[in-house]
Amino acid sequence: MPTQNFLDNQKPFDPRLCPPAVDTVFIGLINHPTIYIWDAWVWEEKGQLNLYTLASPRAFYESGDVDIQTQRDHLPHHWRQFSSTDGGLSWNDLGPVFAPRLGEADVHDSRSIWTGSVLPYQQELLATFTGIRQTTNDYPFIQSIGLAKFDKESKKFVRLSNEALTCPLRDYDLIRSKGYHLAPLDQIGKDEPEEGGFCITAWRDASMVIDQQQQIHLLWSAKSSTLSPHEAVIGHGILHNPLTDPKLELLEPIYLPESQEFTQAEVPQILWIPELKQYVLMVSTTNSSPQQAPEDFRSNVFLYVSQTIEGGWQKIDTLLTEQDHRYPGVLVSAVYRTESSELVVRFTAPNDRLAAKDLIHTMPAVETKTYAGSAFATFTQAA
Repeated sequence: MPTQNFLDNQKPFDPRLCPPAVDTVFIGLINHPTIYIWDAWVWEEKGQLNLYTLASPRAFYESGDVDIQTQRDHLPHHWRQFSSTDGGLSWNDLGPVFAPRLGEADVHDSRSIWTGSVLPYQQELLATFTGIRQTTNDYPFIQSIGLAKFDKESKKFVRLSNEALTCPLRDYDLIRSKGYHLAPLDQIGKDEPEEGGFCITAWRDASMVIDQQQQIHLLWSAKSSTLSPHEAVIGHGILHNPLTDPKLELLEPIYLPESQEFTQAEVPQILWIPELKQYVLMVSTTNSSPQQAPEDFRSNVFLYVSQTIEGGWQKIDTLLTEQDHRYPGVLVSAVYRTESSELVVRFTAPNDRLAAKDLIHTMPAVETKTYAGSAFATFTQAA
């Protein structure tokens, strides 16, 4: 795989790691010629659907330098933007819009950036992102959550703070005191299962939503310390002063129904539905653990509703399973039609590493599902 010296000597948006946009108009499936894409999130404004994806150049994988099945996240990733004016039927590539600070000492995203979200706020477009810190090659997965905004002049995201909003190294004691599980400090982010092969830490994939008091809530992938170290929960906090002095108020974990059946609750994506006075939440889960046999692997994309963010979540559907070879889910929109008492959810999910070879890490077309019911937690899939 690429040497560390190569990675350290790169400039921001180096085209070898962040290939430029292509002129191809992708109809339905985004099967990009120069990058692989996986986790994604959206923002829609004035009829334009903006899809942001985590991406890496195909060249390193296709040359054999990096094994896409086992070493994908060892390579620095970037964010890429695609746009659609026909509801996701066709897509234009707008190129790289965010990249890690490779080689910069003592910053939380000096190795890579992973999944996040975007949210319009006070005429700005905020972005949360997962920062991966460069230490030694034995610790390639130290995760933290940062904050940025979109710069209209450069058409790139710029950081609102050099510091992470929350970091398991810096905030270890606080995080543990709120009921979250973290491995011992000397094992966080190891390139092997932590705690003697028992745990895989999660502190990533933050999504944002504004509540009825105009507070910005963050939700992210985390682990519980009150159930068992491998049981997945949703991290929760409130973002204060995002544009001037960003601070995250860490709250207790959010527990999901049947959480004992999965060990990772990834890429949570949440929307407020004013007509229902409820939140819709999509979470992608797996039962991955160091002891889990390949034939026992399970993955699901679940859809939940709740009147509050803190709890009371009810599952209304399983959108995808491991048999679909698509993961994780992307919540495009959720709209309630009062005249027909129907919740209409649009979503997609990238083809994953178990998909057919010519489809690995490509993005299928947006799908729609409709659910009947008007009362809390009474939704059923409509015919």
